[in-house]
Amino acid sequence: MIFYFIGLFLVGLVFYYLSGKMASPDFKPNELSGIRTPETLADEEIWREVNTRAAVYFRQFSYGLFILAFMSLAFAKGILSLLIFIAVVILVCLLLWRNGQLKEYAKQLYAEKQNQKLEEDKNH
Repeated sequence: MIFYFIGLFLVGLVFYYLSGKMASPDFKPNELSGIRTPETLADEEIWREVNTRAAVYFRQFSYGLFILAFMSLAFAKGILSLLIFIAVVILVCLLLWRNGQLKEYAKQLYAEKQNQKLEEDKNH
């Protein structure tokens, strides 16, 4: 039971740390962390906007993990431990779904920026 708590709490800390890092103005495009798509790596403005939005989702995910960690201390007996595990799986699925949305958002921002450049070129 303490393993549930330690595991969930540590993973929550990792996501909390990542959310702070991603929201920081010093977070530059890189090949290791963040929402890495061809669009975000090609444009620092798009990188900033998408990763700032992702930081909010990561922070919410970490809060969910902290809540589940403390619930596991009180309720991790029998079927309730299974329900906590299912809740973690649901949180992970939500985070993956949000990740897909962020990738689509990055594509949309990149396409808008390319259209703006084309229109500026036509006007000059």
